[in-house]
Amino acid sequence: MIKLRVKFSKKGRTCFISHLDLLRTFERSLRRANIPIAFSQGFNPHPKISFGSVLPVGLESEAEYVDFVLSEEYDSLRFKEILNQFLPTGLSVVAVEQVTPDAPSLMEEINLAVYRLIIDFELPVSKSELISDLEKFLAQEKIIITKKTKKGEKEINIRPLIKHLKLVATEQSTEKEWILTLAVYMGSKGSVRLDQLLVELNKFLPKIEYAKFLRTGLYIEKNNEIYCPLNKQLVKE
Repeated sequence: MIKLRVKFSKKGRTCFISHLDLLRTFERSLRRANIPIAFSQGFNPHPKISFGSVLPVGLESEAEYVDFVLSEEYDSLRFKEILNQFLPTGLSVVAVEQVTPDAPSLMEEINLAVYRLIIDFELPVSKSELISDLEKFLAQEKIIITKKTKKGEKEINIRPLIKHLKLVATEQSTEKEWILTLAVYMGSKGSVRLDQLLVELNKFLPKIEYAKFLRTGLYIEKNNEIYCPLNKQLVKE
């Protein structure tokens, strides 16, 4: 058996596919592509497919990760080419790498998510004003949100989960449209709901007319360094 680690994008209409349906889509595409996926043992065998993170429905991503265990040797480049022929439009394999069978799971390792946030304001906003507002937002010791649990509602401080929130200078930015980059921790440290974060951010910014998140990366932060899940190469912030 071999394990292939796959980076894929999820855009367009496929962003509305739930996590369970995404799993079924990959299962169906693997079967149609005649790729020898391995199955678990027991009374209810299931294909050995494990994702790195659950992407919220409605959110597009340029960088999701999934591990496939195959029952026999299979060339990584061929895997990418063949599987892409059977995936629906909007879902695309970007890169494939073989990893050792005992490699830690993606769910165990991935602990940092990066997003691009495009904001349209109702009125023009200067760069200096926006930077000042972001600094005030991040200067808070606590950013409290309410999370629903099985035992009821619970207040959580999400400020420690925000690694950075920065303004991106691009030619597309106007005084009404600005692009930000957001990095938040995830996994055992907790998680941040983007809609709740936007509500809190909006308390410090001028009135927002439109906002859209795009996940641009999932990473492994270890010993104050950031690595790519696919090749474990060091990533510059």
